[in-house]
Amino acid sequence: MAWNPESRFDRDPDVQRGWEIIGLMVKRRRTRIAWSQRDLAFACGLAQSAISRLENGRLSGVRFGRFAKLVVAMNGLDPDAPHPPRPMWASGGWD
Repeated sequence: MAWNPESRFDRDPDVQRGWEIIGLMVKRRRTRIAWSQRDLAFACGLAQSAISRLENGRLSGVRFGRFAKLVVAMNGLDPDAPHPPRPMWASGGWD
């Protein structure tokens, strides 16, 4: 199969489905703890646009270490896990 510039955007269907499932888990958890994408981005160090792409199954190239920080910031991906501590920026402490 010949390589073409557009093929770099093609993904194995199983890999794509995996990212969609991960994105759904992240979004469910984030909404369960009542954080905006911006709150999560601030807490884990990713850009808000990266959070959006992740939640929509369109993010590629995220480093595992960054993803781990995202998971830790939300205290896990289980929707029923205890909420993480309320961040200072969400309590009106920062402007």
